[in-house]
Amino acid sequence: MEAALPEVEFRFQEAAKGLDLTRPEHKRKVLEALTPRMLSPEPFDPVAERLKALVVEKLGLSPRQLEEYLASRKRGRPAPPPPPKAEPKDRALLLELDVMALLLSLPEERFLDWVLYVSDHVWPPAGSLLAEFLDLARREPRRDYLRQVLSRKEAGGLFLEKLMMAPPLEEPRFPEVMEKTLARLREAYYLERRAKLKALLAQEPRMELLKEIQELDQAIEAERRIYRGL
Repeated sequence: MEAALPEVEFRFQEAAKGLDLTRPEHKRKVLEALTPRMLSPEPFDPVAERLKALVVEKLGLSPRQLEEYLASRKRGRPAPPPPPKAEPKDRALLLELDVMALLLSLPEERFLDWVLYVSDHVWPPAGSLLAEFLDLARREPRRDYLRQVLSRKEAGGLFLEKLMMAPPLEEPRFPEVMEKTLARLREAYYLERRAKLKALLAQEPRMELLKEIQELDQAIEAERRIYRGL
């Protein structure tokens, strides 16, 4: 194992060169750069094992989080694309993942209360990942079980990354962060609905469609006031 140290240190330093490891997007770059070497086919590869230990230490991950992430990559899932310029539907999914990651960051004794709170304050479409998560969490409020279920979903790689890369959140700030995240998510749902109504309006102009679009515009503006702190 000692012989692996020079290669491990070199690989990590090269991957992290010029990056700020306090920033989640830079942690992501390092993790993606080192993933191929950590996915060693050998049953015990000292370089891969030491590299995993260094990644856990330097990126602030838990060994379990890293293993779940590597398992999702080993199953052939490509690295999730960076989120910044997501389409509206993808934006809703990203925000759903943010909500789930926030919930799963809570201690066990507060988890179910916040699941019920979120269920009362956001209304995910039937069939969405968040709708499935909230339903399952109400019936099986066990965080480890929920993490395992979600990691096997199509968006599992991105979900695990959200969990790993989220900066530590001080408990007193949790309600504020959750409220703003829920406001952004409701806005994303309203924008999806608005886009569908505008397409319908173009095909068949009707006053009731125009009225609903105007109501959605007001709802969207109200959500923006919440997350902008106005």
